[in-house]
Amino acid sequence: MTTAPVEQIGRYRIQRRLGGGGMGEVYQGVDPHLQRSVAIKVIRAEHFDNDEARRRFAAEARALAALADPHVVRVYDFNPDPHDPFLVMEMLDGCNLRQVLSDNGRFDRRRLHDAAIQMLSGLAAIHAAGLVHRDLKPGNVMLTSAGTYVLIDLGLAHGHNDLTATGQLIGTARYLAPELLTGQRADPRSDCYALGLTLWELATGRKPRRGSDDEAPLALVRRIT
Repeated sequence: MTTAPVEQIGRYRIQRRLGGGGMGEVYQGVDPHLQRSVAIKVIRAEHFDNDEARRRFAAEARALAALADPHVVRVYDFNPDPHDPFLVMEMLDGCNLRQVLSDNGRFDRRRLHDAAIQMLSGLAAIHAAGLVHRDLKPGNVMLTSAGTYVLIDLGLAHGHNDLTATGQLIGTARYLAPELLTGQRADPRSDCYALGLTLWELATGRKPRRGSDDEAPLALVRRIT
């Protein structure tokens, strides 16, 4: 069966699909009221299966929307409706650090220092707002055409546990702090751990805890813990 292309989400006109993953699909769209490009993340409805999840998502989306830090993606709008949840963010011009590494290889000392300072600034702003990123990794950091490093794709829909009762991992196992892999709550220290691994990867050009990319998540957990 062929899925029909998405043409509209809420009031936003959709231009193209940007990508997708376990949490949902991301599209580029246009806000017809303000005539600006936006990125829209449509979150899978199963992540909003109770009132607490929807309440937390709305509270964290509002907190993030109040941030005005150049190193954190801006949130413009959100819809916590359990049947059609989505998050509307600024559309960034650039590419993520996973692609930068693939194209250019590891960072030299000066570039690594610049990236670290900017990412730490963004992370400090997130933590000052009472939020936790929960999924920091090279693929969730954008390098814009202006040379600014911006943290994207905060785990607002992930909840506060990175390992569910059924053993399903939420977040990217390679970058999760060991305590999260045993079901403990994420906090700012978890993000600092993930940032350290991200910087290590930028410095070396190698992924942390080397292994095959198709390794089962729980097998990786056993090796880490």
